[in-house]
Amino acid sequence: MPSSQEVDGRTSDGPFLSVVIPTFHDSQCLALTLDSLTRQRLDAELFEVIVVGDGDTVDDQVGKSIAARGYRYLGLPEHVGRAAARNHGVTAAQGRVVVFLDSDSFADPDLLARHHEFHRSADTPRVLVGKRWEIDWPVLDRILRAGAMDLATLPAESADMRFPEPTPPERIAELMRTPWLFAYTNNISVPREVLVSAGMFDEAFGTRWGFEDLELFYRVYLELGRRSAAFHYDDRATCYHLPHYRPNIGMYQDYYANMAVAKQKHPCYEWEFTGLVQPAQAADRIRRYQASFAATAGEPAWRAARAWRRSGLDTVVAAADRPATQPHPRVLVIGLGTEELDLPDGAETFDLGRPRSATNPHLLGFATHYPDRAFDVVVNVNLWRWLGVHDISRYLGESLRIAGTSVLVHSADARLPAGVSGVDDVEYFVRMLAQHLDTSVEHRDPDCVVTVRATA
Repeated sequence: MPSSQEVDGRTSDGPFLSVVIPTFHDSQCLALTLDSLTRQRLDAELFEVIVVGDGDTVDDQVGKSIAARGYRYLGLPEHVGRAAARNHGVTAAQGRVVVFLDSDSFADPDLLARHHEFHRSADTPRVLVGKRWEIDWPVLDRILRAGAMDLATLPAESADMRFPEPTPPERIAELMRTPWLFAYTNNISVPREVLVSAGMFDEAFGTRWGFEDLELFYRVYLELGRRSAAFHYDDRATCYHLPHYRPNIGMYQDYYANMAVAKQKHPCYEWEFTGLVQPAQAADRIRRYQASFAATAGEPAWRAARAWRRSGLDTVVAAADRPATQPHPRVLVIGLGTEELDLPDGAETFDLGRPRSATNPHLLGFATHYPDRAFDVVVNVNLWRWLGVHDISRYLGESLRIAGTSVLVHSADARLPAGVSGVDDVEYFVRMLAQHLDTSVEHRDPDCVVTVRATA
């Protein structure tokens, strides 16, 4: 998407690329990463480097190195976290495209040239996701001696954790249909105007580690019209993850806290999977459920109202335990076409047969935003049958957390379509649950209702 004011990749008001690097207590990595940027094959006039000190003062040697190379340093007075630090860098950026690198991402000599050429040749806004190798001490020594690596000689265990070796190109293209799952800011580029229009990083993630990048690039994905084709993974836009100390226990605590922030911000099944499993597994699950919705949305037998009438669910809901002072049971209903139901006051629904909205989150129900015991009963009409064994375990744990009773309806005529896998053997399913949970089943010919209750 070349600008009319652009000549040979330069713009009249500054460089084409702005490389933004936040830093916090990692001068030993930062020094090497900055050194790698002096070895780029891309003309130095085409990029600027902005280092954002996140309430951290770089040591004298690194500070002199930044100044000598003509890089820019923004020192923040206090530690504000990676989201806010990157926002400061983006605000100061003069380039049309922002490249995010971590301070521990040692750049291959071709890295910035790959990002530059990708955006120079684009006629619409796009995002380039680069590759990061996970290296250990022997590989570090080889890189520091040579400044780069023959990628063919790197051990398979060093490969990008998002795409373990060997991952065929067609498999990568399939996974990139849910691109935000792979949009790590250790090596990624995007037009600055897209970042601004998407709302920049959410600083509510604070100083905790994790999710601020995936959450932003989910909004970028929405901003670009859900066009997964606007995201491209380039395994030749390479950097190397430098060894460094990781306070793992604290990082995991941060990770789960920020995961909750992101899921509350985006109540939809695309985010229910994010963070609970590896990115490739999450991508596969999301596509699987998308296919299930497409295959069953127009089938009358899957409509919740039909099953509700036939299975006598009004009686089941009315019998739910609740305080004597509470006139109506608090109920959450998950299914297709739940807007057709005559539900008690205060009931809520996840209707995946209607468009997603602020009042209709497209959740499957195993990572919700509700507090403990927000409901007396959760009713799931048939959609639970799509859930894989790990997902059904999470679903039941969550539904019993937010309600004392979980009801699963199985409509005999709502058969799983060809190509859609799920629970059809209810007898085995009930026996499996009964080993661990208070489970009962009532057959209401031709359907059945499975009730699971929380145990003390």
